[in-house]
Amino acid sequence: MKNLAIFYGGKSAEHDISIITAIQVMNNLDKKKYKILPIYINKIGSWWLVKNYRNMNIYTKNKKAGKKIANGFFNKNIIVSSIFGIKKYKKIDIAINCMHGLNGEDGTLAGLLELANIPYVGSGVVASGIGMDKVLQKDVFVANNIPCAKYTCIYEQEFIFNSSNTIAKIEEKINYPMVVKPSNLGSSIGINISKNRKELIKNIKIALNFDKKLIIEEKIANLREINCSVIGNYNYIESSVLEEPKPWAEFLDFNEKYINGIKTKKQIDVSLGESLDKKIKELSILVFKIIWLTT
Repeated sequence: MKNLAIFYGGKSAEHDISIITAIQVMNNLDKKKYKILPIYINKIGSWWLVKNYRNMNIYTKNKKAGKKIANGFFNKNIIVSSIFGIKKYKKIDIAINCMHGLNGEDGTLAGLLELANIPYVGSGVVASGIGMDKVLQKDVFVANNIPCAKYTCIYEQEFIFNSSNTIAKIEEKINYPMVVKPSNLGSSIGINISKNRKELIKNIKIALNFDKKLIIEEKIANLREINCSVIGNYNYIESSVLEEPKPWAEFLDFNEKYINGIKTKKQIDVSLGESLDKKIKELSILVFKIIWLTT
């Protein structure tokens, strides 16, 4: 039986979403095939080997979540402390990264696992880093002629030291309404739509609570969100059927994704017409090749 480590939690603003992801993954793993090792990283960065991962109480207020372990590995082994010092506890045969956001999903954990020679599921260091940073990802898309909404980037320090120039720079490139997003975050956290300058300033200040780098995009009129997943490697790549979440208001925000999930349904295998379906799938595979195949 293989030891399968599940990494989740972390210091990101998406900490709680990561817990939900990990629990869903662990609930659906074949327990006859794998020995599950839930490795939870709390909000202050401590690592815990969790005994009962379904007990939500252990994830609050940095409580003792199980067996405290070292922030790292030795010869693929989890390290625990004892009255006699440190000792090896369990060898990790393979890992699944269920982290969300910075300090986990952005390639940092992938790099740590690679240094420890631990095989893992998902993207490598470079692909994870590009995928996490919305500005960097857009820059890569534009360089490869992938169609994108108009966008620009600002940094916290330029806004703090000269907000007037920063706002003017944005307005010169993007028309209202525009979308303000933290560059390195997911789950729609910190995202807001700005219809005028007053709202833009307010929304920049909100987004800067989550990241020092922001992306400002044009708002697409009559937007429909279509999801297409891609799986594969250097030898074989396949796209999924198309999926459309609905209904939602101006954009699919955090509440509609996670709080009001019952109201927000996902239509599976949706079709926008044969030609457009094909184009979406082809673009999805092309994006996968450009980003994932960099590792």
